Amino acid sequence: YEAGINPKLFRFHDLRHTAASKMLKVNGGIKGVQRFLGHQNIQNTLRYAHLEDEYLTQKVNEISLAV
Repeated sequence: YEAGINPKLFRFHDLRHTAASKMLKVNGGIKGVQRFLGHQNIQNTLRYAHLEDEYLTQKVNEISLAV
């Protein structure tokens, strides 16, 4: 409970979503994440790799400033 995680709601499988999203942010390549997770179909990978709206907005702003 120290981390604020309810053990009754937590599933180990949920860590795949966290790992996929973090890898996508660091690496930027969905194909690499797909390979790491062992998915044959990119659609499966897209279900796991989620980017928050705030993160996407930050990236768009970085591009705007670079131009």
